[in-house]
Amino acid sequence: MKIMRLADAKPYDAPGHFGMTPLRLHSAELSGGKHLTLGLSIFLPGGGAEFSLANIVNYQLTNGQLAFDPVMIPALLAYLLFLPGTMGTVPFDVPEAETEIIEGPLLEYSGPALAFFHIASALKTVVVLGLGVALFLPGTLPGGIVANIPWFVLKCAALMAVSLTLVKSATGRFRVDQAFTFYLKYPSVLALASLVLAWRGM
Repeated sequence: MKIMRLADAKPYDAPGHFGMTPLRLHSAELSGGKHLTLGLSIFLPGGGAEFSLANIVNYQLTNGQLAFDPVMIPALLAYLLFLPGTMGTVPFDVPEAETEIIEGPLLEYSGPALAFFHIASALKTVVVLGLGVALFLPGTLPGGIVANIPWFVLKCAALMAVSLTLVKSATGRFRVDQAFTFYLKYPSVLALASLVLAWRGM
């Protein structure tokens, strides 16, 4: 194992970063990793970095979808397990708990105000599912926008069926402590496993 001392680390130009001086502690040249390199960035006031979802999509169009990469399968499973909690659906619908507290915080709303809450929830669903498609299942079909809008909707529906509809029909509501324990045990471990596998270059 190669040990890199902080004093021996050399600065480099990190694409998309500004207002900072990055130091290379680990790289593909040192470890032979094939998928990504692991870095640590410390930003001072005024510094920052840009995140480009387009670069992630373009990488997959060239190298294949990450959903079928063995290294990224644990990350995909973690994403699917996080979806119900992100959307506030069963078994993570404690804030609403419809059968116990009659719609929770939405009880005092009706008419246009209630409609805006439901529209916001629907938009959140589209954004979260669309992010999953972009991160793990990008790709287009011949035929332009006419063919690819239904294709995108179909992939979003598949993610919804697996992580939201199926889970909602098969489980009951978790308590707050159960939800916390679940996320600490399973999605977090899966995401960390994927990160370690990528770091090891497997």
